Amino acid sequence: MRINLMFYKILLVILFLNNGCSGDDKEEEDVLVSRCFVVKEKGTNILISGARVFLEGDFDCMYGGCGYAQFGYEETDGTGETCVTIKESQMKKVDHISCYKEGYKHFAIDNPPLHFNEILLEKY
Repeated sequence: MRINLMFYKILLVILFLNNGCSGDDKEEEDVLVSRCFVVKEKGTNILISGARVFLEGDFDCMYGGCGYAQFGYEETDGTGETCVTIKESQMKKVDHISCYKEGYKHFAIDNPPLHFNEILLEKY
């Protein structure tokens, strides 16, 4: 009787560990997708290199502060263009896009439309 009870306990432990490592995690199977942008100076349409474009979402307040989770960011190249690549599941949660460049005002847009791809930065 004691052997049967011990056998069942070991079997339960094995099943528990096996379920935790089953590899069915959706995050592992998530496809990478890209969203591309061009960053220009407002009013002049001069292309801006070195600007950082952030894809963000899941606004939350914790530890005495509030903010967006950053899913990914990229810096614009010499042509003012960049593509940010993140997981498809994260892309579905993007509800905030922001852009920073020294010497320019911070740019942010909430709930951007899917076709949004041009960011205009205004100088200080």
